[in-house]
Amino acid sequence: MNVKEQERQRIIDSFDVYDVPLYFRELTIQALNSTDWDWFNEMDGCSCAPNYWPTRFNPPCLVHDYLWRTGRGGIISDKIFLKHMKIYSMPKFQRVFRFVAVRVGWLLFYKWKHKFNKNIRILEKTTVNILKEWKN
Repeated sequence: MNVKEQERQRIIDSFDVYDVPLYFRELTIQALNSTDWDWFNEMDGCSCAPNYWPTRFNPPCLVHDYLWRTGRGGIISDKIFLKHMKIYSMPKFQRVFRFVAVRVGWLLFYKWKHKFNKNIRILEKTTVNILKEWKN
């Protein structure tokens, strides 16, 4: 098994360890399988705060990077990130710090970068399902 397959399996194995809800599992698999990006080479990991994950492929950060890099960023992806970090037992201070940091980054830079590059995509079905689940 190569390193990419090992990391993918580590992420999938974490679903049961952290009792990840089905819709977050589906979104993570979507990020891993997407042809819109290469998660193994394009993910930059969690920034601005310590990372407890053994590698840079922390699942909440992976999903957030996927949404942002593929033009699906914004408040919805940031709220998903916040909830996803809670599911993975990240301490509240780190969750809130990272959430505020990505909101500021989005509003000051990335939103405009994506608009300028015309890299804005609609939310995929899995992400829409998460939003529907939250409303119920």
